[in-house]
Amino acid sequence: FLWQIVLLFYYISVFIRLKPNTVHIQSKDDFIAATYAARLVGARVVWTDHADLKHVWLNVTVWYKNPIGKAVLLAARLAHAITVVSQSEYTLVTNNLKNNDLLKNKITVIYNGSFDYFAPHAAPKSPVFIALSRLVKDKGIGELIEAFNSLKAPAAELWILGDGNDRQTFESQAKNNPRVKFLGQQKNPHTFLSQASVFVHPTYHEGFSLALVEASMMELPIITTRVGGNPEIIKGGVTGLLVEPKNTA
Repeated sequence: FLWQIVLLFYYISVFIRLKPNTVHIQSKDDFIAATYAARLVGARVVWTDHADLKHVWLNVTVWYKNPIGKAVLLAARLAHAITVVSQSEYTLVTNNLKNNDLLKNKITVIYNGSFDYFAPHAAPKSPVFIALSRLVKDKGIGELIEAFNSLKAPAAELWILGDGNDRQTFESQAKNNPRVKFLGQQKNPHTFLSQASVFVHPTYHEGFSLALVEASMMELPIITTRVGGNPEIIKGGVTGLLVEPKNTA
């Protein structure tokens, strides 16, 4: 709360200098202070929630729990509009509110996305499975490696793009399979996507995956988990395969 007071005075000084007519807030750390500061200078307030509010508002209807969440909820009532990144996120966020809460009327789904068009790719001669994500357990990389290791396709390769806290763990898991390649963080992953056969995204949970959108725009076949906003991008059996999270088979 002390930090929010510091931020409040900081944003007031910024907004007095810049005189914005609208302030678009996209960080849970700024929802409180930037909202109050914007309203004090008469600016319109718009929030975009990048999959945080479903956690921030847990138990806000229980009087003795989550005081920070309640403060964020109070600030939300001063916002003119709130956007969330998928229908799944809308459900998870509003489940934390009372049924008759008018705040729900301010919340709109606006999908994330890129406006670039990527030309369809030419599939490689040998099968290449590709994953693009942070290398952490919750992205299902461990299950992906296990699944690939059990695949009876001697010529196939698995390319894993990205970096993260669990990279060494995954590299150890795959060390006996030279066909699993860790390519690290890439500034232009589309170069690698254009050389792949199948995009795989085995995450445990997801707000709205830009990686799935970009793989779809490149017309890649997709295997992903039936969680979060994934089924809003991939129609199972039509534009990709939807599987249960942690299901290696």
